[in-house]
Amino acid sequence: MFNQHHRNLHQQFFQIVAKKAQLLELLEELCQLQIQLLQFQFLRFRLHLLQQNKRSQPLQNQQDGEDGFL
Repeated sequence: MFNQHHRNLHQQFFQIVAKKAQLLELLEELCQLQIQLLQFQFLRFRLHLLQQNKRSQPLQNQQDGEDGFL
């Protein structure tokens, strides 16, 4: 009876470890998606700044990259 209980505990332990591994994989995927979202938001913000810059200085001829944003 003790051996059966011991086996059950081992089985539960390994199930917990497997679930934890799955959770860590999902957490890693979530972090990657959050990084991609932040990159997208940053690029959108840069585009907004560039558009604002072009509206405020329509007569000045600037080449891409000279305004410090690219």
